Amino acid sequence: MNLEDKLFTLLCGNTAITSLVSNRISPEITESKTQKPFIVYTRTKSDFVTTLLGEVIDETGEFSIQCCSDDKPEVDDLAKAVIDCFSQNHYTVLDKSSSYDQETNLYLCAVVVLFD
Repeated sequence: MNLEDKLFTLLCGNTAITSLVSNRISPEITESKTQKPFIVYTRTKSDFVTTLLGEVIDETGEFSIQCCSDDKPEVDDLAKAVIDCFSQNHYTVLDKSSSYDQETNLYLCAVVVLFD
């Protein structure tokens, strides 16, 4: 199973997250008419563990989990659920940043995690 599949399984298996977004969790992009709130995640970096002969034997990935809603408190609650999910599963949360996109009228909160 690749890292994206493992990440998707972890997010979908967390009841605090799914109580907020149901099954609206997707890689890279989502439809513009998707019900809010939702999550979109993207791999932003990869690190590989290799043998002396260059064979890749393991990898870690840095992922940005973008929490999106048209309601600021809702996006904050979703970001907290994402942070709690990764923390409880012993993954490193690297960063959290928020913004507002006037074009889509969405509040965004990106949680960056190190995942293996």
